[in-house]
Amino acid sequence: MTRPLAPSSLCSSLRYSLRSSLLSAKQGRLIAQAALLSFTLSACALFSGPPEPQSVAAQKLRQEQMQDIDKWLVKGKMAFMQGSERKSANIYWRHEPDTVKLNLTTFLGVNILNLNSIDDGYELKIDGKRYTGPNLQALLAGISGIELPVEDLTFWIKGIKAQPQDALFFNSENGLPARIQARRGNELWQIDYQAFEKVDEHYMPSKLTLKHGQLTIKLAISDWTLERSSFFQ
Repeated sequence: MTRPLAPSSLCSSLRYSLRSSLLSAKQGRLIAQAALLSFTLSACALFSGPPEPQSVAAQKLRQEQMQDIDKWLVKGKMAFMQGSERKSANIYWRHEPDTVKLNLTTFLGVNILNLNSIDDGYELKIDGKRYTGPNLQALLAGISGIELPVEDLTFWIKGIKAQPQDALFFNSENGLPARIQARRGNELWQIDYQAFEKVDEHYMPSKLTLKHGQLTIKLAISDWTLERSSFFQ
């Protein structure tokens, strides 16, 4: 009776067979067979199992560390999509406990939106017009028509919950945040994290997507600055 090959033997046989075929194939067939070899080796790698996930204690520690980071600066690109409408901009967002500065510009450097905190609230400049108000979320909603939970975003952008009842899910492979689901009233916000970059000793989100009804907001952060006082003068 012929005995089935073990996964490791099967993978070794496939590697040898495919590599031999590549050496004798014509140049026109090399690309196709190389793709097949890559797929086969990837499949064989599955037998080794996924990386060990980060411990629950380490996940909790990251949440606590992120809560303590209350000074930061992000630069990158932002895209708003709602129905058939799509708008993109460069973003500069500086945050401190009592100060906020947000600039959105076109890729040519033309200012779209300028937001600053002032003594009695916030100042918003759009299309050469100036608006002020004591509540940031209400101010933005009144001008743009979008109910954007700005205060919550200052937490979500770091990959942590804004309120205790928010649901936070972790990536099973690396233990970093994968998704946050949050209800504000009867409305659901979903934040998906696609990529992280190491900033100092912390892993910070570099690509994330926010979804709310027909609204989708994509953020691609190219630069994070954490708690460096020289950037906040």
